[in-house]
Amino acid sequence: TVVNSRRSCFSNRSWEALDLLDAGDIDIAFITQHNKRSGGRRVHRTPLVWACSKQTNVHLRQPLPLAIFGVGCIYRKAALAALDKRGIGYRLAYESPSRSGLECAVEAGLAVTIIAKDLVPPNLCVLPTGNAGLPSLPVLNTYLFTGPSSRSPGVKATLDCIVESVRT
Repeated sequence: TVVNSRRSCFSNRSWEALDLLDAGDIDIAFITQHNKRSGGRRVHRTPLVWACSKQTNVHLRQPLPLAIFGVGCIYRKAALAALDKRGIGYRLAYESPSRSGLECAVEAGLAVTIIAKDLVPPNLCVLPTGNAGLPSLPVLNTYLFTGPSSRSPGVKATLDCIVESVRT
């Protein structure tokens, strides 16, 4: 998510948000992918989990059907690396740039997805990991990056609100 004093708030991929920040087009970048860039402030940590509809056993299908973000997304990289490491076959059943699109496919029982544990909606269930289930997934770190305008009162107030709302 990126915040701009002229355009309000909108969503981009992490690396796109950092490019916009560098160009001076945005004031704040709230990202889930650090890219070894200095200057960001980690504001949240949450484990990634596997989730599926409560009304299905789609997680038992082989190959495992996945609803997943596009190429370059940290969620996608984590999911595919974990499955490959355990030798679990999968197929990309649905790909979307939006979380709501993925949740629709998963809720319909078409696939399993990967999601931050604190964002799992009530209509989905978290699947077991380890020996009894799917492979474990990493912890997701969320960072705030700011541009030169971060000293303005409006941007400072927005930063304070973001930090308070995601504090763990």
